[in-house]
Amino acid sequence: MGEATEGAAGLDPDGCVSCARLRAQLDKVTAIARDQAKALAELTDEAPPWAPSVAIIYWKWFDIIRARDNWQKIWLTVIRFVNEFGDLPAIKVTPSVWNVYRGRRKQEIIPHLGRPPKDSYINRELERLKEMFDWSVEEKMLKYNPLRPAKSVPTVTRRETALPPADVERLIAAADDVVDRRLADGDDDGLRAVVLKAYVLCLHRSMLRPGEARNVQRDRIGPDGKIEVWSRESKNKKRRTVFLTPATLEAIAAVPVDPRSPFVFARAGKQLGKRLLNYWFRTLCQVAGVDSLAAPGDDTVHAHDLRASGATTADENGARATAIRDAMGHSRLASTEVYLRSSKVESALSVSRVIVAATESRKGPRRAPRKKSSRGNHFPLEGQG
Repeated sequence: MGEATEGAAGLDPDGCVSCARLRAQLDKVTAIARDQAKALAELTDEAPPWAPSVAIIYWKWFDIIRARDNWQKIWLTVIRFVNEFGDLPAIKVTPSVWNVYRGRRKQEIIPHLGRPPKDSYINRELERLKEMFDWSVEEKMLKYNPLRPAKSVPTVTRRETALPPADVERLIAAADDVVDRRLADGDDDGLRAVVLKAYVLCLHRSMLRPGEARNVQRDRIGPDGKIEVWSRESKNKKRRTVFLTPATLEAIAAVPVDPRSPFVFARAGKQLGKRLLNYWFRTLCQVAGVDSLAAPGDDTVHAHDLRASGATTADENGARATAIRDAMGHSRLASTEVYLRSSKVESALSVSRVIVAATESRKGPRRAPRKKSSRGNHFPLEGQG
């Protein structure tokens, strides 16, 4: 009985010692076989069952993107593709898959625009998706970016719209007709009208960016209209000095002062949002009918086009290119040239006028012909003394 008890002490719960040893060896061999099968699958199949899908990569990548200020724009750019191909293994998103997607996108009609998306917008979708897959490669989720060979469609990405001063004045005059349509006639407080007048003048005459104009504060405006655009407010993180014209100062003075906010464009203690200002501006363009003046391919007039309009007006009236560059806050003249949208005929005529004015104004009486020296040749001619 004692021997039986002593023998039982050497047994594992499931059987004898030898069985336990065999089971351990079997588990080890199974693990080795599983690792070998996984390695072989990764060598032969680029999309094994455990390969991450587009949706998995998107959600992990979006946790990083969420910290950016423009995360909403990024989300709107990629979510359409993610919704359609979220279940597809990411490694199978090849250029052919992208071309099929692009073809479908070009057949869609955007409800609020009544037309398909532009090629430039679809190109931005491609660039964002490439950025997402590049991140997944850095994180060792993919071996390579399968969408890297995909090509963008060549487009004209630079806008060419510039409104002449007369049409800008027409835009300002139409601001009085921009009212809150939800209210009955005569119940509008007129805030939209005075805000839009000051906003348009800040963009056109001082060549501020829309975000910079939105950030103008009353206590930072000097008596002569001088304001400092801080580096954190500027797109290129470069501080600069800007002067508001008398007409702009007058329009700002007409905007009701919000005692709870230092900003010129504020309501109920809060700064007016970018989307709200843009919505009001688009309503103004429709009321004034200036969208028909947009350059071919631009479709509509944007708030940023008024900045180019101001730069073009300054250029056509003799402002130095370097002065325009500094006023706009550019680091290079090449950036400023994008905003100078004068026609080639107008530019040639302007140069001709400058040359004529510079040369004709300096013309005086012709100088008398130079007399020959009374001294003759040092050596007498043949036949002379």
